[in-house]
Amino acid sequence: MSVSWSERWVRRFGTTNEALFVADEKGCIKYWSEGAQRLVGYSEAEVLGKRCYSVLCGRRNGRPWCQPDCAIRRSVRRGALPSHVQLDVRPRDGKRIPVAAAFLVRKDGQKHVVAHLLQDASEEDRLRHALDEVLRLLHGVESDLPPAAPVEPPQVSLSSYTGAADLSVLTRRETEALRCLTAGMTNDDMAKQLGVSPLTARNHVQHTLKKLGLHSRTQAVAAALAQGLH
Repeated sequence: MSVSWSERWVRRFGTTNEALFVADEKGCIKYWSEGAQRLVGYSEAEVLGKRCYSVLCGRRNGRPWCQPDCAIRRSVRRGALPSHVQLDVRPRDGKRIPVAAAFLVRKDGQKHVVAHLLQDASEEDRLRHALDEVLRLLHGVESDLPPAAPVEPPQVSLSSYTGAADLSVLTRRETEALRCLTAGMTNDDMAKQLGVSPLTARNHVQHTLKKLGLHSRTQAVAAALAQGLH
């Protein structure tokens, strides 16, 4: 019996709180997580089969970035990993929000698919504007102060997505458990693969997440794939 796109990706990433969606080589959305629905507002039924650029309408520095021949697709054609980027996207309510986006390129059969991991950057954006305003007010009150140095915008932490987690801290068993996660295995599947009980398999996963400083299986899979562990 054939397995649908959604079933394959749910098996790989699980039911995740992360804002994650998967698009094929043409930009058609094939998987849309509950986290993506919470962030952007669209349900899975509303977006499956649609072009990701027409759903998100992402802009960067005021210019369209999400488009039919986007930078992600060009990177994939060159065989390169797309760079992380910060965009303004248009959610269902029409009020644009800043998001940090990271990408994972995987093969599905003979074709490439791209998993998009989105993180709400609105808090960082508001903090940057607040700091700018405080510095402006202080400079106005203390006119004899030297000009304030430019404030660098806070960098959105994507360590859980980019593979910055140090896999060398894992034991051999924990590394095997991480490989099982990238293969989309459940705890029961992992237990059979490793020859342990489902409880022990679950403990391996929890220890792996704790050592890597991650909070979900999705982040663990992203870190593993980014570092070539599969």
